Amino acid sequence: MNQGRESIFSLSNILVAILVLIALATSVLWYKSTTNETKMTALSKEIERLQVEKKDYAESTRTLSTDDISTEVTTSNIDVKTQLEKQKTNIEKAIQHTYGMTKTQQAYSELQQTISPLVGDDFSDKLVVLGKPVVSEAGILFPFERLKSVKVFFGNYDLGSKKADCYVLVNYESTVNATTTGVEAAGKQTTISGQDFFILDYDLENDSLNYADYQRNINNRNINNSEGGE
Repeated sequence: MNQGRESIFSLSNILVAILVLIALATSVLWYKSTTNETKMTALSKEIERLQVEKKDYAESTRTLSTDDISTEVTTSNIDVKTQLEKQKTNIEKAIQHTYGMTKTQQAYSELQQTISPLVGDDFSDKLVVLGKPVVSEAGILFPFERLKSVKVFFGNYDLGSKKADCYVLVNYESTVNATTTGVEAAGKQTTISGQDFFILDYDLENDSLNYADYQRNINNRNINNSEGGE
């Protein structure tokens, strides 16, 4: 009789143990399933967030070469091609006035008033300084004898800032008194063939041109002596 009870008790223990194991296994599987689902949901949201950020970044940094712009109009109703072409023409006119047409004191006194409406005060201030005549014993000498060429080209247009880098390369010749170029010998003049290179920043939204940097390169220097040479 006792043996029968012990057998039943042992069987009950086994069944309880099996049920406990099944419950534990079910709990583990449910936990893993829930955890994986949570992880997948979080991962999916992270991927969506990264895709949105990537799209926003690409849009904010997307640039267009001016060579490829046809009639691109931004959300701010900026006709990029038209504005760049207009600004290019204005810069060329300002350079022509400064380097090629300022040959008298009156022309120089009117230079700022002439070119400022074309390129703004910032760039025109720099051009006026460069075009300033030199007063010497020989009289009033203007720094630019002849404008050889002017090239205006733009860098990439940034849709985010609505700005474009602008570069201006001016080739010119100048005959100036030797004392103004550091040559001390009296009676000598120096013929200079050089380049002026300007870096500008064009804000299309405000239609403003800002001067950034300037470099001068003297290609050659030929010294002529009015008394027959050295």
